[in-house]
Amino acid sequence: MLYLSHVDYRSSRRWNMAEVNDLARSRGVLTLWDCSHAAGAVTVDLAGTGADFAVGCGYKYLCGGPGAPAWLYVHPRHQERAWPVIAGWMGHADVFAFAPTYEPLRGVRRHLTGTPGIIANEAMAAAVDIWRDVKREDLAWKHRSLSELTIALLEQECGKFGVTVTSPRKYDEQGGHIGFSHPGAGSVCEALLEHGVVSSFRKPDVVRFGISPVAISHEDVWVAVSRLRSVLETEVWREPRFKKVSV
Repeated sequence: MLYLSHVDYRSSRRWNMAEVNDLARSRGVLTLWDCSHAAGAVTVDLAGTGADFAVGCGYKYLCGGPGAPAWLYVHPRHQERAWPVIAGWMGHADVFAFAPTYEPLRGVRRHLTGTPGIIANEAMAAAVDIWRDVKREDLAWKHRSLSELTIALLEQECGKFGVTVTSPRKYDEQGGHIGFSHPGAGSVCEALLEHGVVSSFRKPDVVRFGISPVAISHEDVWVAVSRLRSVLETEVWREPRFKKVSV
């Protein structure tokens, strides 16, 4: 079994899923992909590339919010062959049979375990209602446009203040976010939050801007980079109150 994150959480570098799946199959290896930093931002074609299994979170680009349910993909060729790692009540063929032996449901639902998180699922349902009207081609175009704009503005407006884009320049190698390095990255991230820009810090020196094509506009990118430039230009990030850094 080959397990890979489709997108690196720090640099946002994206694997070519089709090439990796082909190479794995040629050697008799199954693939399991973590698509948390890809699904909902960049195009992911699990069935088309022949991925065996995939997992991901619902709270990032799928817009489910904190505590949102995760998701599981099992290629149809494995759905009746793979026994659940954890055989749970909700994955039983007859949930209310309370039988002394376990018989899994048909298909991917056999991997359900205990009682679902009702509140989290209800919140996720609101996001799903939005996603039903989102066309894949529109999502792909907008994310590409937002990502290219973000990189261009970071270099144009903030390069002279120590910002270096760390994400790939080639879009087909990019994931959902754009990362950049700065010597004071953690404090910069804290200062940005006070200035109304939510980013994330990853040690030792990387700040990430999540590019959600459903929720973010081109104007939002302009505003975020403008506020970043102000934080760097005034060196407000050096103030003592920004020394305590969250990750």
